[in-house]
Amino acid sequence: SSSAFVTIWYDQSGNARHAAQSTTTAQPAIVTAGAAVTLGGRIVPSFDGNDILVLGGSAFGKQAFPFAAVTTFRRQDPTATNRTVWGNRANPSPDGGRFLRLSAGGANYSHPGCCAPPAIAFADGVGAVHSIVVNSTEMRQRLNGGSDTTTTTVNIDPVTRGWAIGAQAAGDTQYMLGNVAEVVLFDGAPTSGEIQGLERSQGSYFGI
Repeated sequence: SSSAFVTIWYDQSGNARHAAQSTTTAQPAIVTAGAAVTLGGRIVPSFDGNDILVLGGSAFGKQAFPFAAVTTFRRQDPTATNRTVWGNRANPSPDGGRFLRLSAGGANYSHPGCCAPPAIAFADGVGAVHSIVVNSTEMRQRLNGGSDTTTTTVNIDPVTRGWAIGAQAAGDTQYMLGNVAEVVLFDGAPTSGEIQGLERSQGSYFGI
């Protein structure tokens, strides 16, 4: 039986900021041993703890506050803690960040010297939709359309080196182990209604 891997995850915004990986051993799978990897019946990439896709687009990589994201993911193994769904490619610090990290306590944001926001609990082995809006003074995040968790930022810098999916950067020690179904990144702050609409559409599409 054969397997198939992601070399390019195409940007659907029309801005050609595709997520790509040319190294075969770092490419997430969409078919494993002849079987498609799915979430809610939809084919999704599977990250094995060594995979990373790097987003192109230098302008987007130098954005300032505010920014936001809505992400659908599934962690396969509850023992696979401290796993990065996506992050800022600055590595090492100070301006690097694991903007969605799956820790022992749940989903949260991780940034050196920053605010240590509380983790939002989620269930392993099933899909979840996470949203986050960040500006220079606070971040708001929630899971599956629940209540906002707001944290005052302490030492968070604007993104300077672009994004990566599946890890913060090549050589990261906290690679994703599970599925990243969709990542929608905003260069700016969407309205609450826009965030809610994306949460509903992603949840419906992936059967969450």
